[in-house]
Amino acid sequence: MVLLRGGAQEAEDRLEESVKIGNEMISWEIVKTISWEIFDPWLPFVVSTLFTVLLSCYTFRYMMGRSVASTTSASSGGLGQREALLAESMVAGGPGRVGLLGRVTGPVQVEVRGNSNGAVGVCFCGQLNVIYWWRAVAVNGHSILVSDSVGSAEVSARAAAATMRLWGSLWEGADEVEVRVEGVHSDLARTRLEEQAEDCQNKYGVRVRLQFEEPGAGGADDDGEEVGGARELAEQLIAGDGAGQQAQGFHNSNLRIVDNVVFQLVDHTSKLSKHYFDL
Repeated sequence: MVLLRGGAQEAEDRLEESVKIGNEMISWEIVKTISWEIFDPWLPFVVSTLFTVLLSCYTFRYMMGRSVASTTSASSGGLGQREALLAESMVAGGPGRVGLLGRVTGPVQVEVRGNSNGAVGVCFCGQLNVIYWWRAVAVNGHSILVSDSVGSAEVSARAAAATMRLWGSLWEGADEVEVRVEGVHSDLARTRLEEQAEDCQNKYGVRVRLQFEEPGAGGADDDGEEVGGARELAEQLIAGDGAGQQAQGFHNSNLRIVDNVVFQLVDHTSKLSKHYFDL
C-alpha cells in the first residue's frame, strides 16, 4: 500500500515538472516569435545605421589625423629660417650658452660707442637671431673708462680693443665681421686697433674689418645694407637706457624685436676684464 502511494506521488511530481517545462518552452517560443515579429522589419535599418555610425567615426578620425599632420607641416614650413634657428637655439639653452661665450655664423655687425661716461659694444648676428652686448661704466668697476683725464675718442678706441679681445673667439664661426667705431681720430689709436684686428684674424681665421666713423654717421654699411638693429641698440645703451624695449611695449629683457623679427639678447658685461681696455 505504501509502495503504491510512493509510486503515485512520484508520477504526479514528474507530470507537474513536465507540465512546467512545457509551459516554459511555450512561453519562450511565444516571446521569440513576438520579438522577431517586432524587430524583424527594423533589423536591416538597425544594422545599416550601426555600420554607418562606425564608418563615420573611422572616417572622422582618419581625416582629423591628416588635418593635424597637414597643419603641423604647414606651420613648420611657414616659419622662417631665422625663427626656426631661434627656437632651436632657445630649446638648447640659447646661443649664449653654447661654448664659452656663444656662437655666430654668416656676416656679423659690431657697433662700438664710447664717451666720458662709459662705453658699449654690440655684436649682431642676423642668421642666428642673437645679439650679444656689453656696457661698462664706473659702477661696474671699469673706472678706467670714465676718468676725467680720458677723452671720448680714447674711450672709443679702448672700447674697440676690448670688444675684439672679448669676442674674438666668438667670431671664429663668422664669415666676416665688421666693427664700426665712432670718434677715433688718433692715428696711433687707429694703428693699434688695426693691429688688434689683424691679430684677431690670424688667431681665429675670420676676416675683421674696422670702420671708423664720425658720431651720428648714417645707418648703412659699405655695401649699403641697413644695420639699424645693432646701431640702435648701441645708441640706446650708451645713452644709459638699457637693452630693453619697454617704450615700445615689449617687456622681456632677454628678447628684442628688430624689423619684426625676434632676437635673443645676451649680456656679456660680466665677462669683461679691465686689461681688455689697454691700448
